[in-house]
Amino acid sequence: MRHPRAIVVGIDSVSMKLLERFADEGCLPHIADLMARGAALHAMACIPAYTPTNWATLATGAWPGTHGAGLWHDIAPGDPPGRRPMSTFDSRAITAETIWEAAERQGLSSLVIAYPGSYPSRLRQGMVVAGLPDGLWSWDLVHGQEYCAGDQVAKAAELRLEPARDWPGMPQGSLQARVPVVLAGVRDAGAVGAVEDGATATQQAQRTVEVAFWLVLPKNAAGHDQALIFTEPGAAAPAAEMRPGEWGAWIIREFLTNAGSRPASVRFKLLELSPDARRVRILRSSVYPTTDFTDPAELSPDLIDAVGPYFEHAAMARASDFATYEESVYEEMEYQVDWHVRAAAHLLETRGWDVFYNHWHFPDTVQHHFMSQADPDSPHYDSLNAPRYLAVLRRSCELGDRLLGGLTKLAGPDTYVALVSDHGNASNKHVCHLDRRLREVGLLRRAGASDSDPIDWANTLAYPHGGFQINVNLRGRESHGSVEPEHLERVVREIINALLDWRNDGGLRPVAFALSKKDAALVGYWGDRTGDVVFIYNAGFAWGNPGGDASVGPAPPGANHGPQVPTAETALSSNLGTWVMAGPGVKPGYRRDMNRLGPARLMDFVPTLCHALGIIPPVHCQGAVEYDIFER
Repeated sequence: MRHPRAIVVGIDSVSMKLLERFADEGCLPHIADLMARGAALHAMACIPAYTPTNWATLATGAWPGTHGAGLWHDIAPGDPPGRRPMSTFDSRAITAETIWEAAERQGLSSLVIAYPGSYPSRLRQGMVVAGLPDGLWSWDLVHGQEYCAGDQVAKAAELRLEPARDWPGMPQGSLQARVPVVLAGVRDAGAVGAVEDGATATQQAQRTVEVAFWLVLPKNAAGHDQALIFTEPGAAAPAAEMRPGEWGAWIIREFLTNAGSRPASVRFKLLELSPDARRVRILRSSVYPTTDFTDPAELSPDLIDAVGPYFEHAAMARASDFATYEESVYEEMEYQVDWHVRAAAHLLETRGWDVFYNHWHFPDTVQHHFMSQADPDSPHYDSLNAPRYLAVLRRSCELGDRLLGGLTKLAGPDTYVALVSDHGNASNKHVCHLDRRLREVGLLRRAGASDSDPIDWANTLAYPHGGFQINVNLRGRESHGSVEPEHLERVVREIINALLDWRNDGGLRPVAFALSKKDAALVGYWGDRTGDVVFIYNAGFAWGNPGGDASVGPAPPGANHGPQVPTAETALSSNLGTWVMAGPGVKPGYRRDMNRLGPARLMDFVPTLCHALGIIPPVHCQGAVEYDIFER
């Protein structure tokens, strides 16, 4: 029996509310078309609305207590001292079967690109590309950097221009500068093999490694209007050429890493060059390996040859840098989006796949930093500049539309195409400091008054376990335990009361609910990794430092998803995620009546997709089929 194919396009952090707004404006044609051809649902994330938690949910159809990614790391109460936690972006931390594993058992092949929890691959025949085992920054060897000569730019490295004497035959007046790429914290290669599993990077011999490039600015009759990049002094031919506003070609060379010397890719953009070379600015991309970023490994050189180098993040990905490098960031994201599409197309043609999953993170980055200034419900709404901030959000969604449009071209008449997100996003109004709250009520003590002072374990009854769980400092379980087992339930009650009695200056309660571990089964938490208390903040409340000694206070500009209840909503956006799906038997133009049926659940996506494909869901799947999206 031949099953239909599936293309699942994962775009981080976009809410249906935001997509519907931009689609109605006419700037998301591919998303609008998918909505018209299929069902569009507001989808509720599992709590907390964390990135690893809900991408794992979208891959397994399981509750967090079952798939194990309820936190950013696989920490558990009573972990032995010195244990190095594993990121829940690592497939080895995921304790439930994924849809691509279930599909493989039933004769289907899968391709997974840049998806949390997919690498190292647990497939025998499928393909995993650019996975994220160590979190959002996994494979990049070093972040991007600007270099400049002339008026110094904040955070830019200095270019020291001098006559181009290393290049015989270069026109008189040409200039050169050394361009170092610095890799800090590279462990001593001789010590790598002897490191114990629990050792930390600071316990190992480390050094800073530099890989040098050379910038040459030829002089012509009009002055300087071109930049050349060389990999060796006096080399006969440049590795890249650029004019102002242009990116040069990709350069692949060896970089020393903790895994030894390995080839990696980098490129440069000439941001600015005055004719007299008094003002020179170049931008270097992040450095990303060109081998062994796939499973099977032979896919890496194949994709480099057919599609080109990859990278995880734009060169200057920090929010504080965005205004300066905005167009360059968009150019890099266009390249990244197109790379996903070209890689999927190439592997479909050369190897074939039945189930495609990917994850693209960029919208989450801009929403965290720019949503609150564009949101009328935010205390930081900037009516004068709101159109500018809204344009940034719109542009990120337009890039997501480009991704969907390219991948949709790979669909046949029997292909199910879905657009999903792991959560939405909502503006912050208040910030909470959990450690201080526990100290206010005497449950946690530190050796001094500072947040950074060591915990006084002998006098501490409870401590945070990740962002939204709390552990009792239980004797016999914790190496520093102070609470006798017979007092466990009493301390749990004290923790819950402390959370629910918490108020800000306006009398608002930061915490929506707090549950004992036993009762946390109501929201999908159980097992060894779950703390003694599970809780979540109300809409508008996020983590942060309120300043002074306060445990809760006004928030700075920003938006968050993880701290807030998944149902949080503002005038601009919502914390509910996105689920749009079209294919054979899916009702065209369907919109669920939220008053009657409520939002969909992200954990229902996998069983619903499996129902459409005619395959058995993953063995640990706990979601339900959303039958209302199908024709009867």
